[in-house]
Amino acid sequence: MVKKLGLSLGYFLVFVLALIMFTPKQSVYYFAEKKLQPFDVIISHESLEDNLFSLGIEHAQVYGQNIEAANVEKANVIILGLYNSVSIENVKLASFLESFVPQDVEHISINYSIINPLAVTISANGDFGVVDGELSLLDQNLSLVLQPSKLMHSKYQTTLREFKKQSNGEYTYAKAL
Repeated sequence: MVKKLGLSLGYFLVFVLALIMFTPKQSVYYFAEKKLQPFDVIISHESLEDNLFSLGIEHAQVYGQNIEAANVEKANVIILGLYNSVSIENVKLASFLESFVPQDVEHISINYSIINPLAVTISANGDFGVVDGELSLLDQNLSLVLQPSKLMHSKYQTTLREFKKQSNGEYTYAKAL
């Protein structure tokens, strides 16, 4: 009885791993890209690399309403079902955004886990400082906590006014989507 249960569990794990490995990750990516089009967000000039458990994306240009918004050097998408992650490295924002925020973003991480199925966690760091946040899927609220850099304090005071200053020096932002 225990031997049959162990064998069944083993077959199930092999099936799940094979399902993850052979998922057409590029097709999932193009499907997500198509879902962004109604919001006037287009990703172009990217090169894709299908790995066993992830999809690598390099040299992508992101356009919003037909205006180039950012250049992404490298991104890695992991789709495991129970845990999904997007890790983005070296983002250079468009020059027209320079009056609002610094142009260089070192790292952005977006994670979804079945442990907390009603929230997507977000973290980023760059010339602006460090941001941690959460997107609540249930009530569609975005909340961010910013630990601003000296550059943000000196050159981007108008952007910081959109945030609420806390007593510990952090800035918070909450928005219903």
